[in-house]
Amino acid sequence: WLLVGGLPVAIVFAWFFEVSPHGFIRTDSTASTTNPYPPERRKPFTSKPLLSILIVLFLIQYLYLNFIKPIRVSPTLDSEGNRVITIAVLPFETRIGPEYIAEGITDDIITRLTVIRQFRVTNKFRSREFAGNLGPVEDIARDLQVSLLLKGSVDSHNGQIAIRAQLLDQNNDFIWSNTYYRTPENILVLQSEIAQIIAEQLRIHLSETEKTRLTRKATNNPAAYDLYLKGRSLYYKYDPELNDSAEILFKQALKLDSNYAPAW
Repeated sequence: WLLVGGLPVAIVFAWFFEVSPHGFIRTDSTASTTNPYPPERRKPFTSKPLLSILIVLFLIQYLYLNFIKPIRVSPTLDSEGNRVITIAVLPFETRIGPEYIAEGITDDIITRLTVIRQFRVTNKFRSREFAGNLGPVEDIARDLQVSLLLKGSVDSHNGQIAIRAQLLDQNNDFIWSNTYYRTPENILVLQSEIAQIIAEQLRIHLSETEKTRLTRKATNNPAAYDLYLKGRSLYYKYDPELNDSAEILFKQALKLDSNYAPAW
């Protein structure tokens, strides 16, 4: 902004004044007619080299402010005076195995994070717009208007599931990451673990109610959970031909656990 404000001032000053052996004099004064300095020395502020430097500096400043400068998301407070943190969970990438597992883990982490009152979590449909997006984290954070991004990947092979999660801030600075190895039988609590670890990394104090809600499981049956994830993946493709298949999977999940509410 110094350049933006200073350049016009320098041009106006150079229009009315010039440099002489006796210092600055007005351009329309009598002394100006006897000024021994050549034109480029009389008007150093409008010389071609200086103007070229100012133009280059102006362009550098413009590029920095619009494309390079780190994004700063102003902190906000909730009704109780607690800081509010904006976060988006990007769709976890499937590297090996069926995609529905990564989709389910992503959605469940979003659901768990919304339990924590200090988080403002981008809804899953908005986050899905960035599936497979390899663009700069800074640009994604700007588009989603968040200060934190959680991204990751899932490998599922021979009954073993590897989940890699990474938390970054809006400037692409590393905050936390970990790799979890699970079997289908013990994957049900993973999403809660990740949500709680993120809260710990950000020094968020969880209330007893939040802890209880985070650890609550919709089902204890991993087979029912797997059927539900398969059905949900088909359902959210919004293809009428797949709805019947999704419904069949939901019913199969309910046969294994009739109290599994999400499958209803």
